[in-house]
Amino acid sequence: MISYLAHDLFEIKYVTSNFELSTSHDSTSIGGLRGSLKKEVGTLTFEDHDLMILICLAGMAADDINHCNGILTEQLYENVVFAQKMNSNKYSGDSTLIMPHLQRLVPELFIEQREYTISCQKLLHELFVNNKINPILLGLRDELENSSKKTLTSREITSFLDDTALKNWRDTEWQEIIKNRISEIKKTAHNSTLPKAGRSFLQKLFGFE
Repeated sequence: MISYLAHDLFEIKYVTSNFELSTSHDSTSIGGLRGSLKKEVGTLTFEDHDLMILICLAGMAADDINHCNGILTEQLYENVVFAQKMNSNKYSGDSTLIMPHLQRLVPELFIEQREYTISCQKLLHELFVNNKINPILLGLRDELENSSKKTLTSREITSFLDDTALKNWRDTEWQEIIKNRISEIKKTAHNSTLPKAGRSFLQKLFGFE
């Protein structure tokens, strides 16, 4: 879903929960997203790096929602809990992919890396549990699980999501929100309003209560 929102930056190849297909490409993989950047790494903007980090953390955020039955707690954002997840084999690919983007983005924002990743987690969590977005996410999951090879191609994913409200959001307010996100994080990085910043993004984007 996040990759679909970042369609100008990232090309989806497929998503799979097929273990055999996953391990044929990566012996440690148990499934997930396959795709590639549409831009040269050296040309990426702050917003591009931010989007790639959101893509890398999205699977973990979706798992968090499943594991806690949609009830989010501050424990999810503890350093030890986050470190354990990032160091697990399940997210080893995400951990590898995320680091170059963090190394480029965080030093120039003059904030702590953990503060930044917490803001990413909270944005994703609040997005995925919202009653307007969660049914779309669950519908996409069902499409995946009901597919013949438990795999959806880029065309199938795009076709499904194009028929939802997500397409309109992607093509309108989402672009503005991503552009404003970095400056908002900089303003709130050293106080306790990061969760509120996450909510303000969603309220502006989706009219969330």
